[in-house]
Amino acid sequence: MRERSGHVLATVLFTDIVNSSRLATELGDRRWRVLLTHHHDIVRKALKKHGGREVDNAGDGFFASFDDQADAIRCACEISDGVRVLGVGVRVGCHVGQAEVVGRKLGGVTVHAGARVMAEAGPGEVLVSSVMKDLVPASGFTFTDRGLHTLKGIDGEWRLFAVTAVDGNPRPPPVEPEEAERLRQEIQPPPLIRRRWARVLIPATALVIAAAAVLEVANRPQPIEIQANSLARIDPATNRIIADVPVADPGGSQLTAVPPHEVWVLSHQDQLISIVDTVTGDVQPIGVFGGQVGSANAGYGIVFAHGFVWVSGGNDEVVRIDPSSRGLAGHPSHIHIPGKPALLAAGYGRVWVGVLDRNRVAAINPAVHRVVLRALIGSGFNGIGVGGGWVWASNCVDDTVSKIDPQTGRSTPIPVGVLKTVTGVSGVSPQPLQTGCPATIATGFGSAWVSDPILGVVYRIDPRTDQVIDLIRVGEPSGDYASDIVEADGSMWVASPKSQTIVRIDPATDQIESTIHVPYKPNGLAVADGSVWVTLNPIE
Repeated sequence: MRERSGHVLATVLFTDIVNSSRLATELGDRRWRVLLTHHHDIVRKALKKHGGREVDNAGDGFFASFDDQADAIRCACEISDGVRVLGVGVRVGCHVGQAEVVGRKLGGVTVHAGARVMAEAGPGEVLVSSVMKDLVPASGFTFTDRGLHTLKGIDGEWRLFAVTAVDGNPRPPPVEPEEAERLRQEIQPPPLIRRRWARVLIPATALVIAAAAVLEVANRPQPIEIQANSLARIDPATNRIIADVPVADPGGSQLTAVPPHEVWVLSHQDQLISIVDTVTGDVQPIGVFGGQVGSANAGYGIVFAHGFVWVSGGNDEVVRIDPSSRGLAGHPSHIHIPGKPALLAAGYGRVWVGVLDRNRVAAINPAVHRVVLRALIGSGFNGIGVGGGWVWASNCVDDTVSKIDPQTGRSTPIPVGVLKTVTGVSGVSPQPLQTGCPATIATGFGSAWVSDPILGVVYRIDPRTDQVIDLIRVGEPSGDYASDIVEADGSMWVASPKSQTIVRIDPATDQIESTIHVPYKPNGLAVADGSVWVTLNPIE
């Protein structure tokens, strides 16, 4: 916000839980407080991630401000989608305009209009004013016209728009009432511990010491048995592993979050998918339906998109799996890909496939179940990512990252090796480094982030200039060609196989803010249910 004569240009966001009074009565005081605690955590994490400032909250609703309109809309959608796991729906409204500064608060017509826009939204809906819609990049969002509205207490008619897609990904529909009720039933308060004390006089000092000892023991983290060939769960609030479950050998394969409460881990070696329930920790293995166990034709790419799980199951095909039935989706379940499909990504209404032997990325249109676009990339495909308005592919042989226009397929090569002898950037040695291999790609905080486990570094790329703007040392150089990187909880997380660590990078400083040590080789990363999940492989 830029202050000017007691006013600021403010982008405002308002949220509200739909039918909160009825839900509070249904759940009772204690369960309702538990739900609100989870709700507030989801909202505040989204605000932190997207640069929002909490101005006020009224129990079941939030008022926040932003400098950037696109950040506000992404935050609004993340909040709306995030609270689905609680079995509730929120309505969200966004508006931008001149707001009055009242002490440390914001006021005036802009603020009132934002609240009134929110009031017009339905469960799970994000509404924006027409002025808000006109200020965001057209390529980043899709809107549906909701017509003219009269906002209570504000003059004139206002045209409102619902956000229906973000970065090419359609927004999910509201949770069905039966499923929402089931999710709410899972919300339970911690058990009350009742003890019967003998009626004796206990000196006050002894009571304090005893209570402190009990609290220390109760709060002491319980050790987690961590295994090789497993999926570990990291709590971003504490940077601790809080669960670990065995899965089929994950190797260098992908994993993907499948809502509402699952992580699917693909085993390239065994051609099995381990479906992990993020609530219970139960694991269910299923076949990949097309990959050849132990062969070079076995796939190692998996992604959830458009209601299905997509798997690169073998030569010349991507397989669609119905997450409800755990079986093949309806015809066609196998989609032909010219070449050998590898890692997958989803965005902009497409499923993107890196074709290992053709120097191509192929785009599948889920509506027609076929390839509709091919983009030429550099040599030695090794990783793929979607975000920031582009599709990204890393190329290990020619040491480039290809930036692909998702509409035209036009590809721009970005060299990443040119900075390997640069001095003074995030701890990288001034001596020339050995040849590396750009691998997994993630986007966030206005940049593309590319891991390079061979060198033990992360490249940060500015999409506006097509330049590497920083190198960040994240671990020891290794012989691995796969090392995942994801955005979560306001940080970039990257696996360092050789160092046996997962590190968090602060995107504001490009410095490592914390390091999590594991007894095995970390590889794949995913984000689900507010946690970071990492696959752990045996040390060779």
